[in-house]
Amino acid sequence: MIWVCTKCGYEVESDKRPDLCAMCYAAMHHMIPKKEEEQPEEKKD
Repeated sequence: MIWVCTKCGYEVESDKRPDLCAMCYAAMHHMIPKKEEEQPEEKKD
């Protein structure tokens, strides 16, 4: 899972939410899961 800091935008891959942002040291509640961009499904005729 990829977590994104809402303060500075830093992204980190981790199984659980990081305690602090490694770049700006923001608290855990600033780390949110990154929204995966869904690939549009191909239309089948």
